[in-house]
Amino acid sequence: MAYRPEGLLQALMQAAVRLCRAGSAGISLLEPTANGNEVFRWVALAGVYEGHVGGTTPRDFSPCGTCLDRNSPQLYSHPAWRFTYLNRVVPPVIEALVIPFGTERPVLGTIWIVSYDESRQFDGEEVRVMTGLADLAAALRLSVVAQENAEQCRALKDADRCKDVFLATLAHELRNPLAPIRNAVQILRVKGPPVPGWSGPGA
Repeated sequence: MAYRPEGLLQALMQAAVRLCRAGSAGISLLEPTANGNEVFRWVALAGVYEGHVGGTTPRDFSPCGTCLDRNSPQLYSHPAWRFTYLNRVVPPVIEALVIPFGTERPVLGTIWIVSYDESRQFDGEEVRVMTGLADLAAALRLSVVAQENAEQCRALKDADRCKDVFLATLAHELRNPLAPIRNAVQILRVKGPPVPGWSGPGA
C-alpha cells in the first residue's frame, strides 16, 4: 500500500504528545517568502494546536529561529516574555522544548513540544525522545521532497514528449510545404466548364 509521508509526520507529532505528555507538538519548516524574508511554517501539529496547520512564525525572532542559530536543543520557560507576539497564543505556553533537524535545505526545520501546565516541566528524557523523533522527521521530510521532485520529473517528461510530437509534426509540414499548393494547381489545370463567378485564367 502507498503511504503519504505528510500523514506520517502528523502521526509522529501525535506520538510526541503521548510520549512526552505534552500539550501540543509540531514541526516547523523554514521557507522563503515572496518578499525575500523567511518564516517557519507549521507543517504538522498535534494536541491543542492541531487545527493551526499552515500557520507561520518569523525566522529572525522566534524560538525556532534561535534554536537553528544555536544548532542545539532549546528549553524556554514562558517564551512569550521574550517573543511577545506569542502572547496571542491560546492557551499560553508555559514551557517549550525545541529541537533542530536537518543541516541544509530542503529539510531545515525544528520539532517542538509545549506545555500549558506549570507542573509539567521537560527534562533530559524529553530531549532524548525528541532528538530521536527529529531524526525521523528529517527522514520523512526528505521522502516528501523526493516524491515532489519525482512528480515534477514526470510532468517535465510529459511536456518533453508533447514538444517532441509537435516538433516532429512541424518538421514534416516544413519538409512538404508545397504539396497542398501543387495539388490545387493540378486541379485548376484540368479543363472543364467555367466555374460560376470565376474570373481567372480560362474564364
